[in-house]
Amino acid sequence: VLNSVLLVIMMIALTFLSLYGSEFESISISGLNFNGNRSENALMMIEKFNGTAFVVTDCSFTNLSGDAIYILSSNNVSICRNVFKQCERYAVWSDNLSNGTVISDNVFERMGQRIIYGGVVNCQGDRFTISGNRFTDFPYAAIQLGNHYTSAPTNRCVGIAENNMIEYS
Repeated sequence: VLNSVLLVIMMIALTFLSLYGSEFESISISGLNFNGNRSENALMMIEKFNGTAFVVTDCSFTNLSGDAIYILSSNNVSICRNVFKQCERYAVWSDNLSNGTVISDNVFERMGQRIIYGGVVNCQGDRFTISGNRFTDFPYAAIQLGNHYTSAPTNRCVGIAENNMIEYS
């Protein structure tokens, strides 16, 4: 019985937040610091959120092995004023069924070291905004808009990417 309990505790610790089909009107996560996750899983998995606002602000994500924030089939998710440093995979991934994703005023430093083809921020869907972010030292692309999933005529990749700064030190 003790081994089963330990296994459950270890599995829970692989992801900080896994949200599926939330009935909440809004959710706000602010001021948290995440350092050193060794899991391949996304630290935050937001799936089928349809409230008015899911907001992650003023957080730091450092030394993560998996993706930081993964958004699937969700509406009105905002990732603003955060710092992402030395994470091996995607900082933010928003799929082609998400709408109203906002990624603004974040700092991304030395990100995506294990991404073969893709951006530190990967955004698809409808009505996305990527603005005012700073990207420093990344291996492939800072921002990727769309992918092979959005190539079908029924999938959308419509939004704005503007006023982002890309630099190498």
